[in-house]
Amino acid sequence: MTIAALRLSFASLILTPFVLARYRRQLLHVGVRNWLLAFAAGSFLALHFATWISSLEFTSVASSVALVQTTPLFVAIFSPLLLKETVGRKVAAGLLISILGSMIIAASDACTWKAGLQCPSIATFIEAEAVRGDMLAIFGALGAAGYLLIGRKIQENLDLIVYIFLVYSTSAFWLLIAAFVSGAKLTAFSSGEPVASTIWAYIFLEETPPALRILGAVLVLMGIAVAAWRPPSAEKPGI
Repeated sequence: MTIAALRLSFASLILTPFVLARYRRQLLHVGVRNWLLAFAAGSFLALHFATWISSLEFTSVASSVALVQTTPLFVAIFSPLLLKETVGRKVAAGLLISILGSMIIAASDACTWKAGLQCPSIATFIEAEAVRGDMLAIFGALGAAGYLLIGRKIQENLDLIVYIFLVYSTSAFWLLIAAFVSGAKLTAFSSGEPVASTIWAYIFLEETPPALRILGAVLVLMGIAVAAWRPPSAEKPGI
């Protein structure tokens, strides 16, 4: 939570003088609708950072990163409802493949392979720490999807810098509140305890994911590739 809150707070502070100097007029005429959309997008972005970064505390980097990459598939699911876009067969197939991969990742974080797959009871499975991290990563993907979907609407009316400033500021606001409520320490770090220590620790832990988790991650990424693949144009390039 500390990492998420400070990351967005610093980004907002860096953007503030630039936006006030060059986009003050646009900022004063954003409009109620755009303010509300920016507030919603910032809230979803806060959800993304808070849940995804927190997931690294409970599950492996491999599981967390693979599951948060399902963001494009959640965008595809909600696009028909919010943007009136249709979901084709390839997107649906990719979604199913990624769901299967996500289930395998969750199983790999709670089950073991000893003369066959051995899994705990449903209650124990749900309460497992790694599965909790996997769910946080999925919520992180949902938050990013909401941020992207709303952004596609609001960027039609605002310059990119103004949009980013409003969204980052909103996200920083929510994350600072969440950090305060959760008791996260934002200042007075002891020696050797920088904000990025958690991320660097995971990078250098030399985790070796089991085969089942690798299979799940491959399926997740394969599903995304299937959904995003477009055939090359049959038209000849212009001269």
